[in-house]
Amino acid sequence: MVEVSSWGRLQIAKHEVVTLADREQIAQKLNVSALGLAFGMGRSYGDVCLNPGGALWDATGLDRFIAFDPDTGILACEAGVLLRDIQRLAIPRGWMLPVTPGSQMVTVGGAIANDVHGKNHHARGTFGDHVCRLSLCRTDGSRIECGPAMMPDWFAATVGGIGLTGVISEAEIQLRKVPGPWLETETLPYSSLDEFFQLADESEAAFEYTVSWIDCLSSGKRGLFMRANSRDIAMSAPLQRRKHSMPFVPPFSLVNGLSLRLFNAAYYQLKKRQKARVIVDYESFFYPLDNLLAWNRMYGPRGFFQYQSVLPRAVGREATQEMLDAIVRSGAGRSGSSRAVA
Repeated sequence: MVEVSSWGRLQIAKHEVVTLADREQIAQKLNVSALGLAFGMGRSYGDVCLNPGGALWDATGLDRFIAFDPDTGILACEAGVLLRDIQRLAIPRGWMLPVTPGSQMVTVGGAIANDVHGKNHHARGTFGDHVCRLSLCRTDGSRIECGPAMMPDWFAATVGGIGLTGVISEAEIQLRKVPGPWLETETLPYSSLDEFFQLADESEAAFEYTVSWIDCLSSGKRGLFMRANSRDIAMSAPLQRRKHSMPFVPPFSLVNGLSLRLFNAAYYQLKKRQKARVIVDYESFFYPLDNLLAWNRMYGPRGFFQYQSVLPRAVGREATQEMLDAIVRSGAGRSGSSRAVA
């Protein structure tokens, strides 16, 4: 039995970990282990990737590309392939993942099982909207091929089904045509929720990507609204940055009321004074947290919660205000990101 935790580090539990490395042998592996759950990079914040006392079927060894058509942008790959590796394969060839979450250290199977969204949710929907087909292995030894028009009930239950329908062994994804790795970004400061929603409404039609950083500790709900579009710009290829890592788990959270007040104030003022429009590469815009590996350790032994919510646009202003007020009253407020989707 091996101790495994999710990214939020709220729970560490013992599991029987079964390694999957050959997609043709998955059925045999599922039959010889206890009732299990597919496991990828463990990037889920809560406990949906855990199966305490049971088996985890580790799919990270299913990491092979199967086929890629550079004319149509259709990619077939195993479920353990990282989104990072898809981007590095596809972008130099003029294609990109149409939807990507805030970390590229996520497996394709995990992205499907959690139906992840990104900064262009208002324009492109979720990851599952771009999956053409997937193969599903079941504990009874059967293998199901499904897609939007092929066994659609199985497909609908698997996309966003957090692994409960079986183990995804491979998938076919429709990538999106892009001119290159560069984005033109604009950062706009705001000092109230009314300003945030106004910026969101103004940006939705003209910008592919929108996201907002909000200072949950500020009484006026100040923040930074970021929006971007891909651009065809003749520049040198972006350099691969050296990654840093949080080397240990401190005895207490380094992310606390004092440190966050200082950081949030400095971050807001720094970004507020920067040039509004800049050209950045896709990794800088999509995955800023990936520059610090194991950043979840900063929260200490107790771990951390992340809340995500979807609200009807008609009550978005009032409900968001109420949630932020509740965070402030709890004393556990940090900083967060927001999107407005009609």
